Amino acid sequence: MNKKKISDIGEFKLLAQIKKRLATSSPNVVLGIGDDAAAFSLPGAKLGLLSRDLLLEGVHFDLNYITPHQLGHKALAVNLSDIAAMGGVPRYALVSMALPADTTLEFVTELYDGLKALGEQYGTAIIGGDTSASPNTIMISISLWGEVEKELLLSRRGAKPGDHLLVTGCLGEAAAGLALLRANKPDSHPGLVKRQLTPTPLCKEARLIAKSRRASSMIDLSDGLASDIKQLTKESNVGAEIWLNRLPISQAVADAARQLGLSVYELALGGGEDYELLFTVPADKLDHLIQEFTKQHQTPLSVIGCIESGARGIHFIDSNGQPVIPKKGYEHFK
Repeated sequence: MNKKKISDIGEFKLLAQIKKRLATSSPNVVLGIGDDAAAFSLPGAKLGLLSRDLLLEGVHFDLNYITPHQLGHKALAVNLSDIAAMGGVPRYALVSMALPADTTLEFVTELYDGLKALGEQYGTAIIGGDTSASPNTIMISISLWGEVEKELLLSRRGAKPGDHLLVTGCLGEAAAGLALLRANKPDSHPGLVKRQLTPTPLCKEARLIAKSRRASSMIDLSDGLASDIKQLTKESNVGAEIWLNRLPISQAVADAARQLGLSVYELALGGGEDYELLFTVPADKLDHLIQEFTKQHQTPLSVIGCIESGARGIHFIDSNGQPVIPKKGYEHFK
């Protein structure tokens, strides 16, 4: 009998099966598998947050494109973004690496310099980790501890029909940067390449959203809007309508897409690694949140859709009001 492979089901169904097997009844676990970070009770008024992401050479990064310093930055940034998406503050990191024996000492020290520089910028101390030999590729895995006040915790589970759907920044820039690197045209749009190689975690912006107490759910955009909206709506048991003509797409992305013969919507919806914040806000709280956010941050904020009942599913609507089936976001094993 043929055994089913994980490539038959993909990353998200695999995680669903793992989640089912590891369901916990511990009263101290507030959020387990299925969000950007796990949340658990601490003594006092705060919750602990714990997240882990790994970067694997050949899957998440290519050493032909990225320097060791940039790699250290990116490895920590993707974890910081997970803590931000919960409304939390990052505190401590454990860094584990698997390295081929011929890796140079200079490579490792520069990588840690990148980790340290970003950690200091965001008040995150690297306090330990592990190393291992690897046959031929580099792997970096970071466990990040953070914390959040109980009343400020945001997750993927709070969206309700009627909520507005908002996103920070511009979409598709990291994907456009990667496409330029692969096409050997990085100098045509260096800002897009920077977005791919050294992403900026939006910790301050996320804290403002959490402290406003006006958002109902939040997720960071790591796998692309088309994929991450599915994760948010699944956890909240709702549907969504996305208005393509309201997606924030920069002129640089439009120019790069034209240059490379790509669709801007393919980059914005399916590219991933933007690490922007996608969140929902009830209609009666929308104006207040936008006013408060724009007063304190220059990061653009866009309303791109609305939450609907779960029975409606997810719909992407073009400028003529017609439904569009977008390219799916990134999913491992598929």
